[in-house]
Amino acid sequence: MEEAHQVAEAIFENLPKRKAEELLKSIDKNGDDKISVEELKGYLKKADLKAMAKSNIFSLIDRNKDGYLQFDEVVTLSYVINSSRPVCNHCKKLIPGAFLTCKDCHWKKPAKESYNLCIGCYKGGKYKHKHDEFLDNYTLFEEMQEMLQESSFRSTSETNKPETNITEKGKNVLQTLSHIAEIVGCTASVVIAAMGLG
Repeated sequence: MEEAHQVAEAIFENLPKRKAEELLKSIDKNGDDKISVEELKGYLKKADLKAMAKSNIFSLIDRNKDGYLQFDEVVTLSYVINSSRPVCNHCKKLIPGAFLTCKDCHWKKPAKESYNLCIGCYKGGKYKHKHDEFLDNYTLFEEMQEMLQESSFRSTSETNKPETNITEKGKNVLQTLSHIAEIVGCTASVVIAAMGLG
């Protein structure tokens, strides 16, 4: 999780404090400028992040292990929530780094419903799942890039949305890119251009 703390701090240096302050205020019900386990779980459930609420997110983000999240830890929390870090479907722990996702489930369901595993559960074969093929998050990203390169995109001047005749997988790639764009705060066409695909 240290890497997530470092990434969050780097991003925070270049963004206004306002977002993390707003998140802290929205979670901190008693106004003591820190977040308890109960406050965080309540917020995550209300935000429809139930799997994350049941995970070990609090203990991972509570850097100084004092039982509360202070402002710098809320910056990391904001990053983790906005980057849509998955929870392992087997051990129910938040996955702070690399993970594996079921290829079939990922392309056939919305990203929120993907079947994800932490390295430990995948490596140990501790899980039961109906499909066999899993991809790590980096390979999945590469596969998405390849699929986008193969698809033909035409931007219409009226809607500025990609006009496509692509497969279901291609539609899921576009949905994922739109999700990334929403997190970053730009349009899907900007993400496509940044990836060198536009």
